[in-house]
Amino acid sequence: MTHHPNLVRRDGLFYYRASFSLDGKAFLIRLSLKTAVRSVARERAAWMDRILKDRWQSIVNEQDGIGEADKASILRAAALKVRDGLETLHANEQASGHDDAEDAALEHLRTLRGLDYIARDIFTNGIGPSFGSYDHFSDRFVQGMPYLDGDQLQRIQEILSNGALLVAASDDGAKKALTERNIRATPANVVLARRQMMLGALLALREAEKQALAPAEGLDQLLASLEMPAGPPPTTSVATHEYRHSAAEHVDADAAVGMSTVAASIVATAPSASEPAGTGGRMTIAAAAKAFLAANPKFDQGFASSRWTDKTRSQFDSAIFLAAKFFGQDVAIAEIDESMIAELFRTLRRLPPNHHKTPAHAGMTLAEIVASNRGEGLSLATTNRHMRFLKLIFDWAGKRMANRPIIDWGAFVEADSRVKRDKRLAFTTAELQALFQGAVWSGSESKTRRVKPGFHVWHDSAYWVPILLAYTGARREEVAKAIVDDITMIDDVWVLRIRETETGRVKTASSVRDVPLAEEVLRLGFLDFVEQRRQTGVAALFPELASGGSNYGDAFYKKWWRAFMRAGLVPEGKDMHSMRHYVATVLAEHDVSEERRADLLGHTILTSETARTYTKRTPLRIMRDVVNKIPSVTGHLDPMPIKLP
Repeated sequence: MTHHPNLVRRDGLFYYRASFSLDGKAFLIRLSLKTAVRSVARERAAWMDRILKDRWQSIVNEQDGIGEADKASILRAAALKVRDGLETLHANEQASGHDDAEDAALEHLRTLRGLDYIARDIFTNGIGPSFGSYDHFSDRFVQGMPYLDGDQLQRIQEILSNGALLVAASDDGAKKALTERNIRATPANVVLARRQMMLGALLALREAEKQALAPAEGLDQLLASLEMPAGPPPTTSVATHEYRHSAAEHVDADAAVGMSTVAASIVATAPSASEPAGTGGRMTIAAAAKAFLAANPKFDQGFASSRWTDKTRSQFDSAIFLAAKFFGQDVAIAEIDESMIAELFRTLRRLPPNHHKTPAHAGMTLAEIVASNRGEGLSLATTNRHMRFLKLIFDWAGKRMANRPIIDWGAFVEADSRVKRDKRLAFTTAELQALFQGAVWSGSESKTRRVKPGFHVWHDSAYWVPILLAYTGARREEVAKAIVDDITMIDDVWVLRIRETETGRVKTASSVRDVPLAEEVLRLGFLDFVEQRRQTGVAALFPELASGGSNYGDAFYKKWWRAFMRAGLVPEGKDMHSMRHYVATVLAEHDVSEERRADLLGHTILTSETARTYTKRTPLRIMRDVVNKIPSVTGHLDPMPIKLP
């Protein structure tokens, strides 16, 4: 029979006796259990152990804070609650729909990271009287985290705009957690509980971001934890490359290309160990592309005489990547026949334009990406470009192979029936006037909320690039990559020099030109802006567009043009190149000659051998009159003191 350590017997009755210490002092408790029966006494003593332990722990917590077990409990509860909330948030975002999957993924990540930054701030600095105010936002995030970009700062400010609700929710949540654990809600304990809640939130946010960046891995882990429902036994499948799985889907979809059911049963043969994948008949697509570039310096961007720009090389790499992913990295070019190219062609035509721009696509096959596409596929021009690059590689590799595949590439390069001038819509004057009514030009709420109406105007790429495009007709990269020294006076005319510089190249030889600046551009203070930029010592006119992964024009599109589109400033069917078409159209309407329009836009004149060969460039003083014929779409704007962000 077990003896209870806290039981003592006196005068026939059992007593419960226990000692505790607090602040170095010993406390003795002695209570009568009011029984002479030992078994009853042991049971009552056990009750007393539990009651006194819980009560004493509560007393200790009131004195010393929150115990480790309660801290862990609060943290875990918060992590689970935030995790469930984030799943609901993501589901609502997906339910609302989004035309741009890449943009949707980035927006979700910005939300997660914005919540993460705020939770870290609360954990480290607590919640002061100014929490959620602009001063708090500016001090902690704008100045305290200078590495954050404008989009991320805007998301943080949007979250903080509900600062009062955040404070109430965190305080109420902390008090509730304490009450549930019988802990007195002293101010210090509320702070301690809130800190544990923030740690739990940070754990959930870290897990959510991990899943957002690598969704396939998270899905695989989820599937591994589930069991297949009872049903018919699965059939045994043979491992084949992606094009084998997609072939059967296309047999009945488009018989015109000559796809047969026999082709769907062909299984790719893996390279043998004696035949390297990159040589001879075993040359793969990726190996052939690498060898082609090594053997053709004229396509290497490292040479001044290169025939390819960085963008062209990126497009080439994209075509090779898609083909290698579709057929399999180990499939030799000699094994790829015309029917297999037809399968790839059909897949490309159905591939969404934003393919592989969202983390979800990394772990998906092209067929899976196509199946998830609810919009249009790749444009005719993009598909044609991919097929031309593949033809280039197949033709080059075929000359070095004994068994060259016979492929009619003409079947996979479609003619565009549209008249060239109709392929891209031009802005109208009214549409551009509406664009420049936007907050960026008339007044923004803050640096991080530029498309929200307010009272601040900052002069940077967001302000100037669209204006320059509207009054020059230049390509977006030509304007975005401009350097300070490109703005100069020649023959008493202020011009934008479009040329190759350290910030980028030009598209063609005819693209090199000097474009006069319209009087409206000068009226708005562009020269003052250039001078302020010059004083900073930075070469680029718009250094905020410098990005290791994009050229300046692409960076502008991602950073600002998409924001203009979301704000409803850009009409459907119009893009940045539509400004170039606008300038060409309005100048033609003002009877400006083809030669002068070509000089302004950097085109080669194709209609006349005489004009193409013997006509010299139009003098700048005449070209200045040409650009001043472009209608004013910013006449409602007042010149503002130049303010760099």
